[in-house]
Amino acid sequence: PDWLPPDFAVESLVSATVDSTKFPHQYTRTAGHPNLVKQLARRYSKHMGRTIDPMNEVSVTVGASQALYLSLQTLVKPGDEVILFEPFFDLYVNQIKLAGGTPVFVPLTFVPYNDANDDNKEITGGTWILEPEKLENA
Repeated sequence: PDWLPPDFAVESLVSATVDSTKFPHQYTRTAGHPNLVKQLARRYSKHMGRTIDPMNEVSVTVGASQALYLSLQTLVKPGDEVILFEPFFDLYVNQIKLAGGTPVFVPLTFVPYNDANDDNKEITGGTWILEPEKLENA
């Protein structure tokens, strides 16, 4: 348009940009909104039995994949070996490699709940177990 906005719009814009108590026009900190991390720190301080610093010990992510990625980037140094228990989610391998780590694959063993001698051959469930010798051989 070739005309100025109405005065009330300009005044609202100026007011919003100079009011440092509202911050509606700013991005929040990348580790989470201050009010959210303060509440999380307060809650988990009770569970952990110690005071948690919200600005240094709490980080909010957009999901588990980002949380895992950031953790691996922080903890894994180039050349570190990282154990992956098989089966695993395929995303893990590349996240480890991006961090400079080397995946070490350790298979878990599936043990069905129903007895192998049972005439019913249908597997109704089971559990995955870690056999110590497979970990030692990795």
